[in-house]
Amino acid sequence: MKETGVVRKVDELGRVVLPKELRAVFNIKSGTPLEIFIDGECIVLQKYNDNKSKITIVKEIVDCLSTASGLTALFMNLDKVICAKGREAEIFKDAIVNEGIYKKLETRTPFACSASMFTVKCNKLVYISPLISNGNLIGGLAVVGEHDMTASDIKLTLMACDWFIRQVG
Repeated sequence: MKETGVVRKVDELGRVVLPKELRAVFNIKSGTPLEIFIDGECIVLQKYNDNKSKITIVKEIVDCLSTASGLTALFMNLDKVICAKGREAEIFKDAIVNEGIYKKLETRTPFACSASMFTVKCNKLVYISPLISNGNLIGGLAVVGEHDMTASDIKLTLMACDWFIRQVG
């Protein structure tokens, strides 16, 4: 386990303040759900990822989107690409959602960006549609193409997002 050198006291209500630097590193904002684990004598906090229980649905949607569009399809949470299907799938596997993509996702409107924003070696265009569940931004669904997406590709991506939200709420 890595030491941080930070010591915090528990207040009378049992609360502990996470240092600003750690919140920034782990992208923890006000309202971010955390899971609490016990590991021997340690109490471990971890960002809660409710996408784990929904991974089967995610894989099916990404597979259908890739098959229907003939393009590589991606599902990402707010940290990284979780699932990819299609020709460029291996390139995007576990690709990081960088600050630039995160900020564009926060606008909650679909957008196109260069694949290089994922820090992958790929000269493609990525069309991303944010996924919003119960008012919360949870990630995005994307297709990867050679150049500008067709209206059909964009509609397919938006429909896949809508279907995902209807399935997982």
